Amino acid sequence: NVGVLESFLKINSESLPEHLVYVSSGEVYGSVAIGCTSESDILKTEDLVQSSPYALSRVLAESTLRRATRNAPGSVVALRLFNVVGPASTHPYFIPDIVSQAIRNPHVQHGDLTTIRDFVWIGDVIDAMGRAAGRAPAGFTALNISTGTGWTMQSIIEIIARALGKPELDLQFDQARLRPIELARLVGCPSRA
Repeated sequence: NVGVLESFLKINSESLPEHLVYVSSGEVYGSVAIGCTSESDILKTEDLVQSSPYALSRVLAESTLRRATRNAPGSVVALRLFNVVGPASTHPYFIPDIVSQAIRNPHVQHGDLTTIRDFVWIGDVIDAMGRAAGRAPAGFTALNISTGTGWTMQSIIEIIARALGKPELDLQFDQARLRPIELARLVGCPSRA
């Protein structure tokens, strides 16, 4: 979104509030080969230019905020959220979509089930936002809001099927459900948060 990018480019130390919590994304790391990625890991901007405009926009926003805090007395905390889950989702993310399909149908249509994600409960995200707003040190701080555990989409479907009492759920691959931009593995180290 050009308007959002223009707004970030106008940010400087004088325009920042005393304390700011910026909601970023774990996608700024790109795909994580093994283990979990920490805040000290280098963001993969070269990969993101080609693969994910969403992630790149988060990297650019963080970079702008980091630069603006160099001469500011306040604080900016970038919360790098991994896959947030919880009730009342308004977007058909993977888990609510699979639950909805499994409740209504004997089969579930899916895309790539080999991808691995770190799922974070919405209550923990809200708690992190509240804590970040009141306890941030001066300057720029990035925090992973994650669990450090990766789950394949296949294992998530199996957990949902068992929870709904449908262990023999019929899985049907649907090419249309493949995402045009997909990270193979995204797991964050939560220790700093």
